[in-house]
Order: sequence, then C-alpha cells, then structure tokens
Amino acid sequence: MPSSPPLDVCILWHMHQPLYEDAASRVPAMPWVRLHALKDYYDMVALVREHPGVQVTFNLVPVLLDQIEEAARGSRPDRWLEMARKRPEDLAEGERLFLLESFFAVNRERVFPILPRLEELHRKARSGSGSPPWTPTDWRDLQVSFHLAWCGLTLRSTSLVRKLFAKGRFFTEQEKHALLDLQKDLLRMIIPAYRSALESGQVELSTSPYYHPILPLLCDVASAREASPRVPLPAATPRMTEDARDQLLSGIDSFTRRFGAPPAGVWLAEGALSEETLDLLEQAGVMWTATDEDLLHGSRRPDPSDPQQSGPLLLPYRVGQRKISVFFRDRILSDLIGFTYASWNSAAAAEDFVERLRAIAAKRPAGARGAVAVILDGENAWEAYPDNGAGFLDALYGTLERAEGLRAATFLRRLQEDPAWGRLERLQAGSWIHGDLLTWVGHPEKNRAWELLSRAREVFIEAGSPAGALRWLRAAQGSDWFWWYGDDHSSSFDATFDQLFRALLRQVHVECDREPPQELSVPIKRHPGRRRIVEPTAPIRPTVDGRVTDYFEWLGAGTTPAEPASAALAAGGGGIRSLHYGANEEALAFRVDPQQIPFWETVPAASLVVTVISPHRSGVIIPLPSRQGEHLQAEEPVPEGIEVACGRILEAQVPLGTLGLAPGQQVEFTVSLLDRTGHSIATFPPEGALELHVPVPGRAADDWSA
Repeated sequence: MPSSPPLDVCILWHMHQPLYEDAASRVPAMPWVRLHALKDYYDMVALVREHPGVQVTFNLVPVLLDQIEEAARGSRPDRWLEMARKRPEDLAEGERLFLLESFFAVNRERVFPILPRLEELHRKARSGSGSPPWTPTDWRDLQVSFHLAWCGLTLRSTSLVRKLFAKGRFFTEQEKHALLDLQKDLLRMIIPAYRSALESGQVELSTSPYYHPILPLLCDVASAREASPRVPLPAATPRMTEDARDQLLSGIDSFTRRFGAPPAGVWLAEGALSEETLDLLEQAGVMWTATDEDLLHGSRRPDPSDPQQSGPLLLPYRVGQRKISVFFRDRILSDLIGFTYASWNSAAAAEDFVERLRAIAAKRPAGARGAVAVILDGENAWEAYPDNGAGFLDALYGTLERAEGLRAATFLRRLQEDPAWGRLERLQAGSWIHGDLLTWVGHPEKNRAWELLSRAREVFIEAGSPAGALRWLRAAQGSDWFWWYGDDHSSSFDATFDQLFRALLRQVHVECDREPPQELSVPIKRHPGRRRIVEPTAPIRPTVDGRVTDYFEWLGAGTTPAEPASAALAAGGGGIRSLHYGANEEALAFRVDPQQIPFWETVPAASLVVTVISPHRSGVIIPLPSRQGEHLQAEEPVPEGIEVACGRILEAQVPLGTLGLAPGQQVEFTVSLLDRTGHSIATFPPEGALELHVPVPGRAADDWSA
C-alpha cells in the first residue's frame, strides 16, 4: 500500500505593534517596537534559518516596519532610550521617577533569576522612603539591567552582553553606551534578514492593512452583530469601506516597495474577516488569507459524522464564488504554543506538539495531504518562556525537520502543490478572539472611541481630505486602541494608550485647520491601570463540572479580570480572562475563565492556591487535573472534601472547614494559579485582597450582601 503524503504544517508568526508615535511631538511615546526588535524580530527569522528543512510564514505589518526603520536610524529616540543614555548624575527628580515606573517592565518571573541585580533594585524601589538613598551606581545598573533584560538570543551571544551578564552590577558609562550602540546595530539588520530569508525560499512573507485596522468594523460596524446579535453599537458610525480599501492597498504597496513583489497572502488584523473584507482581498489580487477555526464552525452546517469538527480544518476554503483561499487555524495547537508550553521542558513540548500532529495526520482520508494552520503572535508569547523561547523554537523546528509524515511548509507552497479546497456558502464575520468582534466594539468605552473616530473622519472629509491628516486618521483606525478600552484588557500603560489615541484624533483636526474639540481632552478610559472588581451579590451553588452548567449558577458571583504578567505581554492575555468567586453556607467557590477554551489545553496551570488573610491566615493548594491518556487526572491527590474540574473553564469548591471559616464571617483572601515550577501565572487581585461575606444558613438571599 502506498504511503500517505506528508501532512503540511503551516506556521505563521504575526509581527505587529501599533503606531507609538505621539502625534503632537512626533516622538515615540512607548518603546515596545525597539525592545521587541532587540528581543524577538531578528531572532525569530534567524532561528528558522538554522533549520533549512523547515519553512514558515512571517506576517509583517507595515506600520511596524516603518517604526523599526525609524528606530534603526535613531533620529527620534523614545524616552526610554533617552533616559537610558543620560548620566545618572544628570537625572532630574521627574526623570528618576520615570525610571522607577518604567524600567521594571519585564516578565519578572523569567528575568529576575537571570538578572538578580534588577530584582534587588526592584525590592529597593518598592521599599519606599525607608530604604537607603539611590546612588549613581544604582541608577546606572537599572539603566543597563533593563536593556539587558530585553536582549534576545543574538545579542546574548555577543561577547559584550555575555560579559555584562557575568558582571551583573557596577556597570560603567562606557559599558552602558557600548550596549546601547550594539543594540542599535542589530536594529539595522532586521529587515535585510527577512528580505534574505524570503529570497532563499525558506520563508514566505505576508502583510496586513497598513495600520492594522479591524477591517470588518471599518466596512460596517454592524458586522459585529453576525456573531453577537445583541451587542450595543456606537451611534452614527458610517460605513468606511473606502478607508478599509485604502488601508489594504497601501499595506500591499508598502510591502511591494520593501520586498520587490506583492505578497501572496494577507493576514487581516486580529484574523478579523467578513464577506465584505473577502471581496476587498479578492479585488486586490490576494491569493490567501487566514483566521480562527471558530469562524469556520460558525459558518458551516454541522456534520453529524464529525462531532469534533476536526476534519474540515485540514483544507483551505473558498467562500461563495470567490477564488481567494481561507485557512482556518487550529486553535488548540496555536494556543498550546501561546499559553501552555512555556512551563514545559522544551524537548517535551516539541515532542507533544508533533505527536498531536501525527494524530491529526492519522485521521486523514486515504490519500489526502491536508494542512494544519498554526498562527499566533510572533513576539508576546516568548516573554513567558525560558531564554525567550529560543530553546523551545529550536526543539520544535528540529523535531519537525526529523518527523516522518510531516512537512513544515508555507501557505503559498501548500496552495501551489495541493489544489484541494473546501467550499463555504457564507462566512460569519468575526475574529480570532472567541470568533466574534466584541474585543473591539460593544463596551461603552470602545463605542465612545468609535464615535470620536467617526467625528474626526467627518471633519477630514469636510476639509477636503487633506494629505497631512490622512496618516493620523488611518493610524487612529488601528485595532490596538479599541483593544485596551473596556474591562477585558488593561495594563499599567492604559493612560498612555488612551492619550495616544486621542492625540491622533486631535492631530486630524489640527491638520484640517480645525480646533480640536474639548471632548478629545477627556480620557475615554475610566479606570486606567486598574482592574475592576465586581463584588458578590448573592450566594452561589455551582455544579463543579468544568463548564457553565446554566445561566444562573454563577449569577451572584463576584468577578475580577486577570492582570497580565507584564505590560508587553498584556496583548497576549496571559491565557487567563477572569476569576469568578463567591460562597454559600458550606463552601467558597471559584471559577477561572481562560482566554481560549478549553482551560486544560490552553492554560499551563498545575495548582490553584487560595490564601485567607482575614479573619485569620490559612490556605489550601489544590492540584489541578491534566490530560492522562483519555482522561483528566491530577498528578497529586486533591485534599478531601474539595471539588475541582478542568474543562472549558476551571471550577473549584472548598469547604469552609478546610480554611477554618464559618458562616457569617467577613473574609479577605487571594487566589493564585501556579505552573509546574511553582511560578505564578495569575494572582487575583494583583494588589490587596478580595472580600466576601459568608452566608448564614436560613437567611434569605435578598438580605445577603457582600
């Protein structure tokens, strides 16, 4: 019997940052393009080149490439770089405060063990006025250590950076400037490295609309109701189809100028697609695009013979009579890399990934090749990995190179060598976040941002569409601004994101020779930098089965969103969405929602820890189940009386007696998720404590309050 053809594994790393330039000063207001360039962008393509038997696709957003080039020129350095180059003796009081607020923006759990001096300075900063005064040596060590933390594999392999890591402290001004100069040299190498990889044939490059806008919402904000029929929409938001077309075509033009030919593929921001956006892509001559599997499941009729809906993922699709091919990413495989494997041994994680691919390959129809699309951010996930993910990626590429029956191929190669495709009659509008568009519209803050954007666009049109205003209007249409509004995402930089968005709109008015309205001086974000806690309102008695059994079981619970591990990792969500908590007369109950379901596949948690602070100190560590063959099983026994279940969500219930509590008590506590090594994945709340009142038997629910 002839052997089956290899299964194509199509990996896409999406590289993106918004425009961080302050519209008024023309200076970068945030450092993330430069820092991710030092840590991720060059290393990601360099690691692929070390494995010639592997092909991957990189998606490069034009506004990101613009900012990399600007950082390489160094003509307008960000404030972080300016503060790093300044002599400690010359720092003003406000500049020192800036360093204390900004130069610990790292993944502390990964960085502090390899840079103990940075941890020491962090403890000193948190200790307040009672600690010894900061010396010039302290400030210089902070300047250097922060930039060492953002050195990726390539920089860490240089003799200078190895020497500075080994030295650890007491850095000199000469060493500091040598490090910053070396980092600037790396910035100049990034875009040529991608061009060389493209020319070699090992790498495919795709692009996105210029400023990374949510194209379905630009075309028609009402498209959000295809997946979420009752979502509140912003008032008087016009269709912006021509804006969407311009964003797409200018992105393709930018790519063509840089790399010599137009891209075959376009990844729309956030994998957000709709029928109208497919028309724009087809008209632009794009061969392929991609999104999340949830859009496929929401768009096709269920197949009773395939209850898990796994088979259809092995084909790209054409929608209606269009010729453009749409790939649907395997969410579990993608999220394992994004959220789970960071806490695993690299070799074990790579082998687990390949074993899952082999299982998929074994279920293919006879003679079919098939393709699995694995798509995720190419920078955010690595902060949670040891060595910034270099060990995992090396193991993954090496395992794929050696694996029989698998072929790591680009999306274009898959289309050129295997013409098989499926057919969809229609495509439901949505994104790679829960298959809907609610991350960018529907919340009052998000809707307010759309309304202000629409008004600025009206001014732009009334003024005759001046060229000087176009850049700022298009930048304000980027997806990131709407991501940070609302209660679902937050970081310590909320106020800066809010200010940048409103500054873009103000500049549109200025370039149109109009006075910016006063409303653009009012923050949109109501609680910047704070996570909103909703306290419990009634006793809860959930069924602990790893899913929301019915609408009412968690209705009276308190909620608090997850706090990202670091500002730069925030867009990745850390794998955790929120905690629900409450009590009944016999137990405390907890529910953790992941960013992507199911919980047990996408969150690298090994235990749930409940710590009571008041009325006395007590606590419990609850081992969490993991996959053991066909079943979920905890590696350690669960303490007697405790219920825990991992499925779509995590649910747990702890008897009051286990924590030494009694009905009627007011309780203060925290909840943490730990990985296998005991490191914290998430703590609720990040500061302070949660509170609830334990119900008393026989008391009416209406009389109970938090």
